[in-house]
Amino acid sequence: MKNGIQGTHWEWADAAKQDIVTLPLYDQMFSYTNTIGAGIGMTAPIMPTGRREQWAATLGLDRDGIYNALEVATPSLVRNGPELLKLRDQAYIAFITDGRPLEEFGEFVQEFLAAGGTEVLREANESFFMK
Repeated sequence: MKNGIQGTHWEWADAAKQDIVTLPLYDQMFSYTNTIGAGIGMTAPIMPTGRREQWAATLGLDRDGIYNALEVATPSLVRNGPELLKLRDQAYIAFITDGRPLEEFGEFVQEFLAAGGTEVLREANESFFMK
């Protein structure tokens, strides 16, 4: 799901299946993966292809990360995702650059939830637990 749905959002560029081509409509959109909910800021598990990644996988070092278990975007994620990403990025940059004290992280979480994060979380949980 890293790039959306094959055939809808992208196709393989060649038979080697190393590169993809973003399909029309989505090839003109800024950050289309966030718009469709495929890249809300979490990593989707993919098969390790590089030598370093394969080595890490054999040792179990690829586990316990944050994985997106959602297969499609929820309605509130499509609606609120871009604003939530902007809010997250601004807050993270402020925390990292000392523009905002880390003690205010709880306040940021409340802002994020109030800006639509609660609805996204609710829908994501409903979608995940209905499987």
